[in-house]
Amino acid sequence: ETGFIAPDDAAFIDHTARLLTDAALRARMGQSAREYACAQSWDAVFDTVYEGYRLAIAARRHRPAA
Repeated sequence: ETGFIAPDDAAFIDHTARLLTDAALRARMGQSAREYACAQSWDAVFDTVYEGYRLAIAARRHRPAA
């Protein structure tokens, strides 16, 4: 609805090419992304960022020593 997830470089290129050539899809996804973004609060956005940091720190702490 609001974007693509590209698991690798080839998929990223394919998605980009599709958006470049499909104006209707680009407009629909752009509108959906804007509606989603406008419905988010800064607190909610930063809570998600901070949770990502917490998970990354926890994963690093539990990683075996090299």
